[in-house]
Amino acid sequence: MMILSIICIPMALFGMTIVAFPESINTILPDMPAKMAEQMEQLVSTGAVGIAQYALSLIANLTILIGAVRMRKCRSYGLALTASILCLLCNWSCFCLGPGIGIWALIVLCKPEIKGAFH
Repeated sequence: MMILSIICIPMALFGMTIVAFPESINTILPDMPAKMAEQMEQLVSTGAVGIAQYALSLIANLTILIGAVRMRKCRSYGLALTASILCLLCNWSCFCLGPGIGIWALIVLCKPEIKGAFH
């Protein structure tokens, strides 16, 4: 979960930057192919909705990162459980690994010996 959230956080920041500052696309990628330019225009056209989506993704992934670190240290069982559920629900866009990792973390967290380690 930590690695996945570390990958998704910069992606959310980049997406939020592109949507907030559409003129920066030409600066970042001046020789962009036509098909890619068309996809970028669709992304930019989302406006405030796109910024809100990326902001929610950023908040979710920060929560996942903190929860994963706390899970690794056997602290904050509730936060670790929340991070697992968020990973399951929110990280579909990041290589579709979120659901598998989230389910695996939930299975691990539900084991009695793991619950006991948190107390």
